[in-house]
Amino acid sequence: MRKQHMIHTHVHTQSLFDSDMNHKLLVKKIKENGWKGIVVTNHGVVSDIYDLQPLFAENGLKLGCGCEFYVDGGILGRLHLIGIAKNNLGWKGLSKLVTMSNTNVKGGFPLVTFDMLEELFGADGQYKDSMYVTSACMQGVIPAIFRQNETIEKTVEKLVRKQKKLKNPSDRGYADAQVKVSEIKKRIELLTEEKKSAEKIAKQSFVKRSKQIAKLTGDMKKEAEMLLDEDRRAAAEAAVKLEKLNPEIKSIKAKLTTKNKALKKIEEEIGRWLEIEDEVAGLKKELKTPDELWDVAVSEAEKYKNLFGDMFYIEIQYHGIPEEVNCYQKSVDIARKLNIPLIASNDAHIVEKTDDERLRRQIMRSIRFDEWQEEGTGDSELYLKTEDELRDMLSEIYPQDVIDEAVANTDKLFDSLDVTFVKENHYPKFKDNTGRTVDEIFDDLIKTGITWRFNGHLEREYQKRLEYEIGIIRKMDVVDYLVVVRDFLEYARLLGYVPDKELPDAPLTIDSLKQFIKDRGYKNPGMSVGPGRGSGVGSLVCYLLGITNLDPLKYDLLFERFLNPSRVSMPDIDSDLAKGVREKTIEYVRHKYGEKAVCLIMTKAVKAPKGAVKDASRFYGQKMYGEKLTALGDKLSKDIPSRVNLSFDSPYDENDEGKENYQSVYEVLREKYADNKDALEVLRWAKCIEGMFYAYGEHAAGVVISDNNDVSDYVPLKYNSSSKQMDCQLNMVQVEENGLLKMDFLGLKTLNIVTDAMRLIEKNCGKIIDPLKINLEDEHIYKEIFSKGLTNAVFQFESDGMKQMLKRFKPTCFEDIIILVSMFRPGPLQYIDGVIDVKNKVRPMTFLCEELKPILSKTYGAIVYQEQVMQLVQSLAGFSLGDADNVRRFMSKKKAEKLAHERDAFIYGDEGRNIKGYIKVHLENVNAENMSQAEAEAEKKKAENVANEIFDQMTDFAKYAFNKSHAAAYAFNAYITAWLKYYYPAEFFAAALNWAANSEKMAALVREARVCGVKIMCPDVNRSAEKFTVEGNAVLFGLSAIKGIKSSAEKIVEIRKAQGVYTSVKDFIIRSGISVANVESLIQAGALDEFNENRAGMTCNIGDVKDAAKKLADKEKLFNSINLVIDNYDRIETEDELEKIQGNCIAVKKLVKKDTLIKRRDNYQTTIDLLKGYIEEIHVPDIIEDRLERMQKEKEYLGVYVTEHPISLYPKQKTTPIINIDESQRRIFGVVDDLEIKYRKADNKPMAFFRLTDETGSVKCSCFTKSYSRLSDMLKEGYGLILTGKVTKDVLDVDENGNEITEFNFVIEDAQRVAKEERSIYMEVSSYPTFHIMEEEGFRKQYEVQEGGHPFYIFDTAQGVLRKALYKVSDDVMGLPGTRI
Repeated sequence: MRKQHMIHTHVHTQSLFDSDMNHKLLVKKIKENGWKGIVVTNHGVVSDIYDLQPLFAENGLKLGCGCEFYVDGGILGRLHLIGIAKNNLGWKGLSKLVTMSNTNVKGGFPLVTFDMLEELFGADGQYKDSMYVTSACMQGVIPAIFRQNETIEKTVEKLVRKQKKLKNPSDRGYADAQVKVSEIKKRIELLTEEKKSAEKIAKQSFVKRSKQIAKLTGDMKKEAEMLLDEDRRAAAEAAVKLEKLNPEIKSIKAKLTTKNKALKKIEEEIGRWLEIEDEVAGLKKELKTPDELWDVAVSEAEKYKNLFGDMFYIEIQYHGIPEEVNCYQKSVDIARKLNIPLIASNDAHIVEKTDDERLRRQIMRSIRFDEWQEEGTGDSELYLKTEDELRDMLSEIYPQDVIDEAVANTDKLFDSLDVTFVKENHYPKFKDNTGRTVDEIFDDLIKTGITWRFNGHLEREYQKRLEYEIGIIRKMDVVDYLVVVRDFLEYARLLGYVPDKELPDAPLTIDSLKQFIKDRGYKNPGMSVGPGRGSGVGSLVCYLLGITNLDPLKYDLLFERFLNPSRVSMPDIDSDLAKGVREKTIEYVRHKYGEKAVCLIMTKAVKAPKGAVKDASRFYGQKMYGEKLTALGDKLSKDIPSRVNLSFDSPYDENDEGKENYQSVYEVLREKYADNKDALEVLRWAKCIEGMFYAYGEHAAGVVISDNNDVSDYVPLKYNSSSKQMDCQLNMVQVEENGLLKMDFLGLKTLNIVTDAMRLIEKNCGKIIDPLKINLEDEHIYKEIFSKGLTNAVFQFESDGMKQMLKRFKPTCFEDIIILVSMFRPGPLQYIDGVIDVKNKVRPMTFLCEELKPILSKTYGAIVYQEQVMQLVQSLAGFSLGDADNVRRFMSKKKAEKLAHERDAFIYGDEGRNIKGYIKVHLENVNAENMSQAEAEAEKKKAENVANEIFDQMTDFAKYAFNKSHAAAYAFNAYITAWLKYYYPAEFFAAALNWAANSEKMAALVREARVCGVKIMCPDVNRSAEKFTVEGNAVLFGLSAIKGIKSSAEKIVEIRKAQGVYTSVKDFIIRSGISVANVESLIQAGALDEFNENRAGMTCNIGDVKDAAKKLADKEKLFNSINLVIDNYDRIETEDELEKIQGNCIAVKKLVKKDTLIKRRDNYQTTIDLLKGYIEEIHVPDIIEDRLERMQKEKEYLGVYVTEHPISLYPKQKTTPIINIDESQRRIFGVVDDLEIKYRKADNKPMAFFRLTDETGSVKCSCFTKSYSRLSDMLKEGYGLILTGKVTKDVLDVDENGNEITEFNFVIEDAQRVAKEERSIYMEVSSYPTFHIMEEEGFRKQYEVQEGGHPFYIFDTAQGVLRKALYKVSDDVMGLPGTRI
């Protein structure tokens, strides 16, 4: 049997939209065929090499590190060139080349240039002789040359097809359009001349002539009067003519605009046609004879051979594509001519030639083009072939000696590869200009921290803990790391003093930033940095350095969860930073350590089940029916649960997690849609692409800082076009595995809310709040905020589910808040009922043994935190905290083999690690040596059973147990927001509203503000700022919160500050200069109510005022321009000087007599006076407003009801306010809002979805088809309804910690419409009998209504009698004199 050579040096394991091999299947194939390994050569990136490396190492396989680079081939397009690292130096060089190509991105593709290759691998290059290079596929740098004519012809063909769709210069339509435009222009010119002539006649002044004629006598006077009458008639006729001409000219000009647009479009098409003509001509010039192409290819090959010598190979392939034959055979001829070695490969993109793998790649390519892609010629051959399969394919076009040489060279090349992935640590080193060592700086910072936190004195317990932590920190060499973090957090904390608008101008050193703050007199520190995140909150050193802000000993937080000698990886120190501050802090880090020393972290997006079914339905539909089956995809997607890391193989029911027998998501869906052929096939397609890589992204917070000036010396980088920054091509775990350190800079909006609230408090109350000095055990906060569930904008406690849990739990201390942060997550939530029962003394707290009591009593007998697991194994069995942390890790990662070993150690001990074990510790505690042998044996047996049960409980809880340090930091954020809400509610709600993510969040905040006694006021153009502000105990809407006004808000405020308050609607329109639409938005939002509360009336004349104001402004500019000329008349000698004096507005173009200028100025003044008079005469009409319509308009522009809620139109009902509903509610009352009618896909039957609102809150409501058929007449926008049904809880999303974001949904079974509360109308008449006889019949015809009217009372002023009419009237009556509500 012939020896199997290694032939896979061209493998695409994960190239965007081109390949995505299953790694386990790949390894299986390699091992089954006895291959030594493969060379990975993905397009333009090397990220998958980092994913494959541990898997290959684990299976004893060699991983060749390569990349198929893109090269700019000019008219040939993007060409390909493969680089393969020979050794570790070559791997560094190849990675560097990947980075350099990402500095030359064109059309989204990173391009390598020959200059880059020479710089890195040339004679003087750092990486010389360390990278093999091959000519790649038929799009490679050599083969593609022989396809130049073919490429040009195809390009020309495409261009000509495109050109045929365009109009050309000889197109009849073009000539017709030109003629039409010319005719219209001539018509306009003619009419304009007529207009000028008519204007001249119409504008004649007859006053002077009349006076002169009056002095005449006799026939001369009669003749003059006759001529005057004729001229007057002519002027009148001219005026009539003008009335006709003006609209005619306007109409024809509009037609000209339309025709010009059409002509411009044709001209643009012709321009593109001509461009294509030139492009085609240029391309045809590039067509070459076979000999010319040969010479170009030889020259190109020589260029690479000269640079890389024997490390440059000509690659041979064949996949059954006809175009391959000539270009590859010619490439072989060049190799023979220039003595370049050959190499053989198959351009592999899939592992096996199976239907599923081929389908997966087809869908992947379809996603790229957003259209179903059938397989191309040769696509089915792009799999990992055996040597025999490859030889058979190659033998169709190559002679045997070529194949033998190429295969042997491939094997030889692979054997020479020696990349060992040596880990070198390159953790950031703190930069300091004082000359001190980092250890000296660290010691000084610790001393400063002791003074700051503890007034310079540490109690013995703290001193002991500090010495212990410092010892481990120095031993594990993380001093630099801590000082680096502390440094950029100090910078970030100082940014809290700086107003948001000035952040971009903040200096980039700490000393200069301090001076910047001092110079501007900023006193309020804000809260731009959170109290910490993750396990670092358990470190006393971090607390003293100011990295965290919670005393770890006070809250029993463990240092070992953060750092211990058994830990194999560097700890994470993640930081929460305010939005805006985060970006500036990253800028600071780049400035301090070097622009190239800092990078972000690349991520990869993969298809989860929901996305997979949507894509599958699109392309399956296109393939089978020619259209996307979007509705089917949406329907299937909705049937898939929303959970983190969910797959088709996950349990459908989350309560089945961890069980052996369960129904998977895939099984449930196939069972549900068993009768739907299309759905079953879409599910099959979706399963096929589940987990498929489809996009690069960027880690939301991760930042890497290296120890040198260029991080790309250590890892390859990729340009991120969205953030315009470089990302390392490793994930956050791989960053650490490759000797670098990831730090999370997380943007946290809550910090912006706290900072804004603190600034508002300073402004309104003169107080500067220090969040770090707030009492965390204030009973008012727990009683009035948390226990009542008033937690909108309270960090981590905003969801409906969390609010209900708070009301049941009734927290009374800070430890309770930590518990709730930890337990409100899938998994531990199933135990919350038991904890609540113990908390509220419904049942007693019990323990399996007394040793559990001191550890679990604060959490009401339950294991809630990871730290408790560590404390339990330490306290009960004698583990060190380092070993205890390993047990915790094994439990959370479900490592069964290691857990079995640790269970034995927990129960029976482990002498090798000096662990006593639970039994021994327990027997010592109960003094078993004083017992009889039988008693001691019984106690031992009992202890063994208890130990097993405790270990089982720990294992179960540890799957979900939360990091207490992290939970405590989050609880601190929650408490701060709740504290501000209780003590400074107006300031808090104003700040929270400024950061509300959407109108629904805003509405919830407004409703809760009212519950908390805070009045929300409509915006006001004379009082509002851009953002929400505070007046007394009320919140004033910010102008930028009004729909459509954001871009004008700053201008409105600036004009008010510079010129004084606006005095009327007209004054506002004139001075603000904003659009009619914006003025209407402001009126409907109530921002102009101080001038006139009749919003409907104010909207009537906006356009008239705006037009007159524009004319007035134009005339005033001209008036001022002429005035400047008159004032400087004597020193103006040239027209250039004339123009310069007038500035932007040129009223006088030529030098004329001064008297003429004065007359013209006086004319302008007359016009200005007339326009001012016209504007003054425009009044707001008194229009009767419909209350509901007014409210709805207000909500449309503000996103929320402010002045009143539609519920006020209805009588009160005996139902629970919406803010207090829970899952037990069956009957609710409110007003229909945001109504949406949808139609069921199966049978097109309608159903309704809306929000039912009252003044306290809103709830999502669903009325499905069965109920809708009965209730549709009642489901109308603005209707007041009492609904009967049931409350369900919808999971909207899952946050970063796995917490479910939930919302209540009321499923409607029945509805009852509530009539509006009647408001009586009273009208005075001078005599009722006269009114009854003479007017009432006509009055009733005009104003009487059958539904929705008002009771009507008539007061006879003569007799002093009040009568109730037997009919109801409409709101229109309010327009009559003597009426009132």
